[in-house]
Amino acid sequence: MAPEKSQKQVALAVVVGGALLRGLIRRHGRRGRSNVMDVQAMNSPSMPLIQQTTCDASVVVDPVDSSSTDAQPEEDTADEPGVGRFHYLHRLGLVMIGVFILWQSSVFARGLTALTNISPSLSERLASTADGWTALASLPPSITELANCVLESFTDAASLLAQNQDFQSLPKTALLIGSLAPCISICLLWMVVRSNRRENDAAGRPERPAENSESHSVAAASRAVTSADVQRICQKLGGRWIKDQDRSDSMDQAATLMQLNWVIRRAVCLINGLEIAISDDTFTLTVLSVIPWFKVVERYPLTGETKKHRRRDLRLGGARGNLNLNAQDDSAELALQWGKPLPGTEISSFVLCNDQLIVTAKLDLGEKGSCVYNVVYNKIR
Repeated sequence: MAPEKSQKQVALAVVVGGALLRGLIRRHGRRGRSNVMDVQAMNSPSMPLIQQTTCDASVVVDPVDSSSTDAQPEEDTADEPGVGRFHYLHRLGLVMIGVFILWQSSVFARGLTALTNISPSLSERLASTADGWTALASLPPSITELANCVLESFTDAASLLAQNQDFQSLPKTALLIGSLAPCISICLLWMVVRSNRRENDAAGRPERPAENSESHSVAAASRAVTSADVQRICQKLGGRWIKDQDRSDSMDQAATLMQLNWVIRRAVCLINGLEIAISDDTFTLTVLSVIPWFKVVERYPLTGETKKHRRRDLRLGGARGNLNLNAQDDSAELALQWGKPLPGTEISSFVLCNDQLIVTAKLDLGEKGSCVYNVVYNKIR
């Protein structure tokens, strides 16, 4: 009676804990959805775009409407995303349930131990089953006799197991849960991995702004680029470029805006060049560094189709970008967009000026601020 009472207490605790966990998940899920709506509103086309600047680095701060500020106080939702807490609570609950089921599987292990200690006749029956399989390999004259032998062996094994006292003393509910524990644990682990992937995909899938006349004109210009234009732009922009440290702007302001840690800042300092390769349908951008094996490779279709890559600040979620070629000035424009944590956009233009490649990057983090910096490269081959 004591084991059954203990099992009832554990089951009651699991039910109560599951109810509390469900309440927390639903509460933070609603808060997470409200935060997602805030991010979508921040990324909407009604937000003022970053202003075009000259080659000198400058800081552009988005204007804020005082009336809207008074009506709705600002909240820093990027640092404390409710969606992230929702997924963490989800995974925590799954792990707790998995641990409980694995603990119950110890009861099933006791049942297996009792199975091995049953009457020696079970071993004899299993041995006869092995003899039957051996007889099958030697083509016995009667397959029916072999099937009956195997069936009787398993039937006798089940009857001996049911008559065993150690097996009868085990709680039947715990034994049933324990027998299914491996499959349930594998399913729970798969759900944890899948929820993590969904979180990363959701973080890297920002809301696509509504199309306007400007976006249609950019898409039309991208489609208007011919193969001859691609070859001409490839001759100008393609190749290996080395960074001109003296003429390039410092990236400290951008690193501070992106809240990069010390390790990532040192990695940014190691960047010393670019390699651009343009084929008939793909724009390949390789970011080079002092360390030969430490580089970032990104590929974008020339059709303007959106492509997903890892975030350059090495945060979770991924970034989505698309590239457009401009046949009028033989330039290229790369637009990146990423979600939480720290959602924002970056538009980089690649322009050839006096045999130098000038990359102008416009970093916009919405309410967090924005900045513009230029990087100058010299062609080495």
